[in-house]
Amino acid sequence: MLQPGDRLDQFEVIAPLGQGGWGHSYLARDRTTGERVVLKLPAATVNAPEEEARFRREALILSRLCHPNIQRLARAAVDRDAPYLALEYIEGRSLREWLESDTPPTLAEAVNIATQIAAAMAHAHARGVYHRDLKPENIIVLPDGTVKVIDFGSARMVGLRRLTFRLRGETSGTPDYMAPEQVTGQRGDARTDIYALGVILYEMLAGRVPFEGDNPNAIMFQQLNTPPPPPSRFRPDVPPALEAIVMRALRKRPGERYQGAEEMLRDLRALAAGEVAEDAEAKRAGQRSWPARLAQRLRRS
Repeated sequence: MLQPGDRLDQFEVIAPLGQGGWGHSYLARDRTTGERVVLKLPAATVNAPEEEARFRREALILSRLCHPNIQRLARAAVDRDAPYLALEYIEGRSLREWLESDTPPTLAEAVNIATQIAAAMAHAHARGVYHRDLKPENIIVLPDGTVKVIDFGSARMVGLRRLTFRLRGETSGTPDYMAPEQVTGQRGDARTDIYALGVILYEMLAGRVPFEGDNPNAIMFQQLNTPPPPPSRFRPDVPPALEAIVMRALRKRPGERYQGAEEMLRDLRALAAGEVAEDAEAKRAGQRSWPARLAQRLRRS
């Protein structure tokens, strides 16, 4: 455990931030630049070879990603006795905290958040990186509304051999957001992230996740076998086009979902733009609104 004032290379610890099954995190200052960063260190009780491989993998994955909606890697020091990652420090609140507040996201805010997450995942997917543990706890929203996706510790990258980790906490996925293929033990890919993003968007719209149960096994059983109720059942003002996007993302068979985040991003952006720019024109012409036409197209796909 590090204490305030301790130094690790050019970084000086300011305060502990928390700990999980895999390690500890600290707020620190880069003494050469003044930048504040998050230092991520493995727990002393974690198997050293396993954790070293995990840290190397996470560092390699983050080094491939550079996007305004993804937490930036400042430095990776994995070739040393005490490895660590220095990550961009993000001042904001988690989406989980926002969802549990007295003023959860509006419909427009939910679409904006989902669009930014989809943009981040489109960048990652284009580079063969799949997050595999998207959930509100791993989404940080800055005061200006910018979204940051964090924690690629469970991510997979095409071309890297599979690592087998001991089950510790939620490193293998969180039941509420696990795609059916994750429940059955498959590795997951871009469509796994699509499913998790669909659950996150569903939760922002409906105020609850699609499946609830007394224990993780009950939830995972539903992920495999139960059709999700449409979010409009819990929030009648959800537009049909938006509901169609969510329900496509939540299809049980990966081949029936969006095949990558770029596809879902396209429809989210089109929905937002269409509601503003084309709805009034369609009404003047006596036609169905653009969101209604999008909903029909999505139902056919």
